[in-house]
Amino acid sequence: MWPEGPHGLGSDPKAGLLFVACSTLVEVLDVGHDGAILSKIDTGDGVDDIYYSPATHMLYVGAAKAAKLTIARADDKGKLSVITQMPFAKAVATACWTKRQSLLGTFRDRKI
Repeated sequence: MWPEGPHGLGSDPKAGLLFVACSTLVEVLDVGHDGAILSKIDTGDGVDDIYYSPATHMLYVGAAKAAKLTIARADDKGKLSVITQMPFAKAVATACWTKRQSLLGTFRDRKI
């Protein structure tokens, strides 16, 4: 399931959901019950971290090698639906949205 180990975690304690980022995808686990995988989405290669907002049920995933930002929404049962995937500069390692809907990026100076 995670050959390289998890690359980021997000949680929704109220819903009992754990969002686990791997290098090319994100999975949603039902940690409130049996730990089953509820859904997964492909994000592109190079995921370093994720951001999940339990208040809005929105998930933001930056994939540096693929130079792609995935924005998805989790429904009440933990099923992820991709809203959009957009390109960004390969220098960005992680991207997320602020509360004011401004795009943030964490930059690194190593080659990808």
